[in-house]
Amino acid sequence: MMPVVVRAQDSELGVVTTLQGTAVLVRAAGPSGPLGPHDHLFSGDRIVTHDGSLVRVLLGRRAVVTLSPRSSLTLGGANGSQVLVLSSGTVYYHVRAEGMPPGAVHEVRAPNVVTRLTGTVVSVEIENVSEPVTRVCVAAGTASAITRSGAVVVNANQCVLVTGDRMTRVPLRRYPAPPPREAPPERTIGRR
Repeated sequence: MMPVVVRAQDSELGVVTTLQGTAVLVRAAGPSGPLGPHDHLFSGDRIVTHDGSLVRVLLGRRAVVTLSPRSSLTLGGANGSQVLVLSSGTVYYHVRAEGMPPGAVHEVRAPNVVTRLTGTVVSVEIENVSEPVTRVCVAAGTASAITRSGAVVVNANQCVLVTGDRMTRVPLRRYPAPPPREAPPERTIGRR
C-alpha cells in the first residue's frame, strides 16, 4: 500500500452529530483535546474513541461515518472526495450517490486494504493490527476492496476478509453496519 499523506486544509469536512461516551480529537492544526458534540472537523484531524464509546460524523452533505469503541480514524479529502484512514477498530460508512460531484471518490484506507465506495453502506473492521487482518462488509450497494495483489468487488450482504494481501470471501456473520437512523440530510456544513 502507498503511504497516505493527509495535509491540514482550511475547509471543513464534517461535524460531529453524535457522541456517546468519550473520544479524543487530535487536530492536524490547532489544539487537541476531548471530542465534543457539534465539533467541526477538518482534513488531517484524527478521532480516537475509548471503550464503550460511539461517534457519528456527518461528512459534507452525503456521507455519515460511525466509529465504534477503540477506533482511530484520520479524516482527509477535498473537492467532494473523502479519504478516511482507519488505524484501528471499526468504521461504518454510509455514502449517498445522488448529487456526488463527477470523479468524487470515497475511500476507507486500512493498513492492508483500500475500500472504495459510492452510494454504499459498508463496514471496515481491523481485526488484527499486527498481522494485519481486515474485514470489509457491504450492507447495501457495492464497494471495491483493493490490495497490492489485486481488487475484488464486494456486493450487498457480502464480506471479504483480507489477511496481508490475500482476500477471501467470507459469510456475513452479522449485519455489517448499524442501521442508519436516517439518510444523510441535505444541508451544507458551515465554517467555524
